[in-house]
Amino acid sequence: MKISKHIAVVIIIMIVFIASSCVQDKELKYEMNDLSEAIISQLTNDDIKVAGSEYSNTGVYITLYGSDDTADIQELIEICDSWVDSHQDSRLVSERLKISVVLYKEKPSKRKSGVEDYVVSIRNYSDNVSSIEQSDKLDCIKINVQHSIASSIFESTSMDYRVIILPSTVEFDDFDVFIQMEDLEHLIISDSPFDTDRSQVEQKYAELISIAEGYDQVDFACEMF
Repeated sequence: MKISKHIAVVIIIMIVFIASSCVQDKELKYEMNDLSEAIISQLTNDDIKVAGSEYSNTGVYITLYGSDDTADIQELIEICDSWVDSHQDSRLVSERLKISVVLYKEKPSKRKSGVEDYVVSIRNYSDNVSSIEQSDKLDCIKINVQHSIASSIFESTSMDYRVIILPSTVEFDDFDVFIQMEDLEHLIISDSPFDTDRSQVEQKYAELISIAEGYDQVDFACEMF
């Protein structure tokens, strides 16, 4: 049976496309595993494990569990910053695909997949601010802890973040760290998804506004959810 030239061309194109997709999939899988291994090997706390990791043509999604300690949150942020900084030529970073690293205190069950009750999320995009598009930095941070956490945890980070979402338990022991972030667009107080006293969020937001008013210029929005 003869195959027309038109059909032959279509078949060749399909084969090339499939082969290219497989190469790209392997590349993303490698980069996802490389980031996961960098996190686990560099974290001081050996109790933190990988609960799962996924990749698709939209990006990579890594889920961790094992701690809600402030020191571990800070260290995780620093490790992710460092990985992105040293992998600017990777497909993930150069093509600005989605990168999501989330840490839970306890291992999340499959039925809780997608639930936002993580301890911290570190991403190059924001689910909370629709105007924020994907970037080549992990510059969108959301911290969900019910214990006290100091704003000075950002003193040791090298990244200028675009979005920082903090719980009402935050202590603003260093506000200059935010003022010095040239790329910061949104500093938000939120206890979502935890069912906490709304007045607590409002009081912390009022404190945030009061502190911001003490500066001649604040180039980011102070908000609450």
